[in-house]
Amino acid sequence: METGAYARLWATAIADKVPHRSFIEPTGHSLRLAIPQAALPATEIEWRIPERWGALERNRAQAYALAFSALVAYENQVIALDLLRRGGPDAGVSTHYKVPKDGRQATGLWGATAATSATT
Repeated sequence: METGAYARLWATAIADKVPHRSFIEPTGHSLRLAIPQAALPATEIEWRIPERWGALERNRAQAYALAFSALVAYENQVIALDLLRRGGPDAGVSTHYKVPKDGRQATGLWGATAATSATT
């Protein structure tokens, strides 16, 4: 089973289960990617599921997968900025944390306790 870029595009196009659809639209037989305006004008590209797979289709899918991944990251960034803009307790983007002043220090390493107990 192939797990490369075209497998991810194929699965997304067929499954039609994209949670946020601002820039990516699966059609069941293709993926439409709406690239927003930035340094270049806005455009829409479409990756169609090929009838036959080969090296050329794998390479072509890698180019579309780059745009697909960039659009997923961009859409998540837009959602995060919207949550920050709304703010409040319902946004759930960040929580207030008060640093203890009594000199406590900790580490996030799960093996740190084993290393400490081995030396004592």
